[in-house]
Amino acid sequence: MSSLVTLLANIVAPLQRQFINFIRIAICVVMVWIGGLKVCQYEADGIAHFVSNSPFLSFLYKNGANMVENDKGVLVKRIYLI
Repeated sequence: MSSLVTLLANIVAPLQRQFINFIRIAICVVMVWIGGLKVCQYEADGIAHFVSNSPFLSFLYKNGANMVENDKGVLVKRIYLI
């Protein structure tokens, strides 16, 4: 059993630096991807109802209390960006 652990350690130990670099690159890709979405209209539309109903961020929307009917017939807040 001890020799198996030693053999495995001898195989894995030299690959540690490459594994750490791979993890760094993977984290960087994910962060750039998420950060890139923050400037897209898709992401802004997705969080608009959270921001317009927030007491701390609702000042970013003018006429935030105006209600309109959406395509499903439900009353929702009309959203205008300042």
